Parts: sequence; structure tokens; C-alpha cells
Amino acid sequence: MNAATGILSHRIDIGIFADNGSSISAPAIISFYMLPNEMHFYDEQGRVSEIHYQTHNPDFGLPVTDTDPRWAKILLAFSMKDTNLRSRMLDQILQPAERSGLQQHYLVLKPLLSAFSAVEHDEQRKDEATRLRAKLGEAISAALKKQVAEKSDLTVRATIDKVLNAIANFHSFYLGSQRELDALAAASSKSSAVADVRAELHRLIMQGVLIEQASGQIDTMSPPEKLSLGERYMLRGLNITLLSQVLFPDVLDRSTAPAYVSPRLTTPKQWRDVYRYDPTSGALQGWIRYADSRIANFDAQGRLLPDGPKGKSIPVLYLMNEKGMLTWRAQPEPTPVSSSSK
Repeated sequence: MNAATGILSHRIDIGIFADNGSSISAPAIISFYMLPNEMHFYDEQGRVSEIHYQTHNPDFGLPVTDTDPRWAKILLAFSMKDTNLRSRMLDQILQPAERSGLQQHYLVLKPLLSAFSAVEHDEQRKDEATRLRAKLGEAISAALKKQVAEKSDLTVRATIDKVLNAIANFHSFYLGSQRELDALAAASSKSSAVADVRAELHRLIMQGVLIEQASGQIDTMSPPEKLSLGERYMLRGLNITLLSQVLFPDVLDRSTAPAYVSPRLTTPKQWRDVYRYDPTSGALQGWIRYADSRIANFDAQGRLLPDGPKGKSIPVLYLMNEKGMLTWRAQPEPTPVSSSSK
């Protein structure tokens, strides 16, 4: 969830007070908490359908406060006309009036932004820089709340969110524009862009969402119309990395790593589990684990089924490797002990 400050939170605290009519007690706290590096998905019956571990950072990389000067640069980036992929995507998502509106709001802010940029790093003009920074922040905050265009129901901020979410939810984005996106990544102002995109692709390939053909072409393992909620979410993570590292590297600032979780709470796992239910009774039958470009079947008790769902089950041993990641393997059966005859 998003807190009022704009910070993403994975915990909800509920305070409970006792009131006897004359005084109120200190609160008891009930906390609902989910590990920030995990994502759970549910089917129409409310049952868990998938669990992802080491899931992507869902943040776009927008400024946390509505007074950050970076907002003005975002308005410029979203309003610039060109023939490149970024501009073509913006043309498809925004109405002409919305795109023109973003430009007009930027032009209003531009004189203040230029004045602040001229003195921002001048040690002799710190007071002036502070004053201009505050004035620019107030103007940006007001601009984000205004209608983007006269006949639009969207504010400037909502229009920015509209663009980012539209691209993030375009699940076949990389598949259809791979060559152009790879070229943009190589030319990105973020030197890690190529490696960041490749790491995200590798993660999705290892977990059975994508497949790389011998030609280098990337495709989805499932037909686009049959992608699960979890698979679409993982493709959204790839697109968010493309947004921050390739399309808008100068204005979006985010970590491409999964959220850190203390090892006292969990051990990182590089796999995803897709749950199986009996189609008649609805009882849990087990799950399919996607890891290292392979699949493994487990029964409802978490035992491995090496020969498939109807085969013999084997206990599983979980171990931490040298990188601090949780790994698993089939637990070998104990060797029978035979009694020696006298």
C-alpha cells in the first residue's frame, strides 16, 4: 500500500484503545505484515494461486515529495515530441491536449527551474538557492494538482501515473520492441541499463515466464491471452525496469533489486510456486515450482513428486547456499540396515 507520504509500506498497524469513561488506555497494536520481497496471488475462489519470492521492486522511481524539482524534468520528458519509441508510446497513451497540457505546465515552471539550477551549486548564493528551491517546490506542488488540460478530468499527477501504468501493463512491450529497446538500453544515461534489463529477463526466463529462442528473440512461455496474474505481474516488473533504466533514465530513480528483508525473518528464494487444486472438491493437491528453467511438482505436504503429480513423494531438504539463498533438493532415502546373521 502507499502511505500518505508516498512511501510504499507492507505493514498496517491498527491501534486498539480501552475507554472506561474517565480515561483512555495506551493502545494495543495489531500489525498485519507481509514480507516485502514476496507477492501472493489469489483465484476467483479466494485461494492462493501463486506465490513469488524475490519479486521486483514495484516503485516507478518518481519523487517521493510533490515539491521535488525532478517533477519539472518529468513534465519535460513526457511532453517532448520525437520519432523515437518513447515519444511514439506517449502519442498512443495521451490525447494531444493532455500532452500539450504537460508541456504548458512545464513552460510555466521553466523560468523558476532555470533560476534555481543556476545557483543550486554556488556556495556563495546558498540563501538565494534555498529561497528559489522553496518557491519552485510550491509551484510544482500546485501544478501537479491542476487539470492537465481544459477538457480533461485528469490532474497533471494523474496523467503522469496514467503513462507509467499504461506502459507497465503492456505485457508484450519488450517482445514487440526488443531490438529498439536493446539499442536504447545501450545508449542509456544509466551505465547499468543493459545489465539491469538482462538481469530482469534472466529472472523471468529462470522462473518459466519467458523463453529465449536460439535467434535471441524473447517470447512468453504461455500464449499472451493465457498469461496468469502472476506472470503478468512479473512482466510488469520487466516493464518498470525498462521505464526507469531505458525510456526515462534521467527522471526516474529506483533500485532494480528486490526489497531487502532481514535474514531473521526469511531466507531469499529464487523461485515461484503455482498451486494446484482438485477441480471437483477444490482441495489443495500441491504446487508446481518454477526455478532454474525447470519445473518440479510437490504434493500438498510439500514433498517432491519427481515422477509427476501421481508419482511417489519424496521428502525435501532445504539448505542455504554460499550466497545466502535458500536451495532445495530431494532428501535421499536412508540406507536400509540389514542384520548380520550369526
